[in-house]
Amino acid sequence: MLMRISLLLSLAASCLATPTPAIRDEVQTPLGTWLWESTIISDTAKVATFLDYTVSNGVQRVFAQVNTDIQTSDWQNFISQCAGNGMKVEALIGNPQWVIGTGTPSLQSQLDWIQTYQAAATTNSGFTGIHMDVEPWGLDDWETNKAKYIEGWEEVAQKVASSASSLGITVAADLPFWANTLDSTTAGQTIDIWMLKLLDYATFMTYRNTVPAFLEIAAPVLAAGNEVGKPVWLAVETISLPEEDLSYYGQSASKLQSDLNEIAAASQGNASFAGIAVHDYDGWSALPRTA
Repeated sequence: MLMRISLLLSLAASCLATPTPAIRDEVQTPLGTWLWESTIISDTAKVATFLDYTVSNGVQRVFAQVNTDIQTSDWQNFISQCAGNGMKVEALIGNPQWVIGTGTPSLQSQLDWIQTYQAAATTNSGFTGIHMDVEPWGLDDWETNKAKYIEGWEEVAQKVASSASSLGITVAADLPFWANTLDSTTAGQTIDIWMLKLLDYATFMTYRNTVPAFLEIAAPVLAAGNEVGKPVWLAVETISLPEEDLSYYGQSASKLQSDLNEIAAASQGNASFAGIAVHDYDGWSALPRTA
């Protein structure tokens, strides 16, 4: 009897000592996230909250919007802390007006700032890549000037790729899942293939909030990555949108986690599948933990 009681007490102690499984243990794929509100980098408490959330969720890549008003030392501290927790930080830049040679801040000023920052970066405090979010389809006259804007888009991508190459870091871009319906300036080649050939990888905005719908639009994306032999990241949305079927906004974080697991399992057979990016940190972290 005493032996049995001792065994039960031992098992109970073991259960109490076992930590609650972290979200990163549940998600079977690399995760990334966009950090648009990068002003949090200057706030020690907010950075701690960010790191706690992203690390516990298994985030491996952070796309942090370049904000030249943030002190260099703050950027260095933030990136170093991310690196210390196994996360790569990419410099997020973008403006649809760049495709027509305008936009504030200018493309060149952003690239110049990144170059200056990288030159002064200490160990583990430099960006690992440049991440473009240039969305020319957001311009009012996109439909009537599509060919012209795609040409400008390619020029922007080439300039960014050249800058990244000179710095010895990667280059990536956010692309719509329907990029395979757009013709590039290369005859017989769609813009998804053109971009993948230029970039180190691409993140496709495959925004849907059910697994079947998501996998349906992700299939051509993964096929394009397989064809070119480049990594492809898929993406989910968590912020409020007019089209409710595009976002997990209003659903729980646990439901999102479950769907991410299912998406990853279904996508593993593609050599191009590299992970899933969650748009964005603010929306994701605001989701209720359970329904």
